[in-house]
Amino acid sequence: HNPTVTTTALAHSLWKYVVKSDDTVVDATAGNGYDSVALAQMLFHHNQQQQQHSKGGRLIAMDIQQEAILNTTKALQDILSPEIMRNNVQILQQSHETLPDAAEIGLIVYNLGFLPNSGDKSSTMTQTKTTIASILEATRIVRLGGMISVTTYPNSNPDEDIAVRSLLEGLGTSNNAQSSTNKWRVYEHRQLGRDGSPVLVTATRIM
Repeated sequence: HNPTVTTTALAHSLWKYVVKSDDTVVDATAGNGYDSVALAQMLFHHNQQQQQHSKGGRLIAMDIQQEAILNTTKALQDILSPEIMRNNVQILQQSHETLPDAAEIGLIVYNLGFLPNSGDKSSTMTQTKTTIASILEATRIVRLGGMISVTTYPNSNPDEDIAVRSLLEGLGTSNNAQSSTNKWRVYEHRQLGRDGSPVLVTATRIM
């Protein structure tokens, strides 16, 4: 849980500065639900304490695998009230290639690679083509001040890692182009000295 030690903890720490209580946030690769749980705690913690459901915040969790949907649903049910689960949470079994149609999306997160503890890793791994299509869609729908957060795994899928980082780097370097509508501030976070370690890339819309 220490953001100076693990990539996941760092991502969760950064998200806290982005998510607003009335935001829609999307976990585009829900997996076993760890990121969805972190997002839910950011969105609904105050409302849980007050035993009320939030009227504004909305969490959308997506995954193409049924096992991931079941795991994420259970993880969220363990920490959220039935009212919040019913009114403010949507869990979709579908590819992240097509993102939900929602207004004012504050944060879209991707944790790429394969579903941990799954049997056949090759059949559960995210694909470069669909991931790139999804991130491109995310750049269109994230609100001003919102963020796209992507964790890639060079050892698991080096082609996807390179494609994702190149795309997001392009967002950051396109800020000088007069034809660009949205402007982005992009950062890459990785452990030095270990080339195969996970890489966190964040793109925040600043205009």
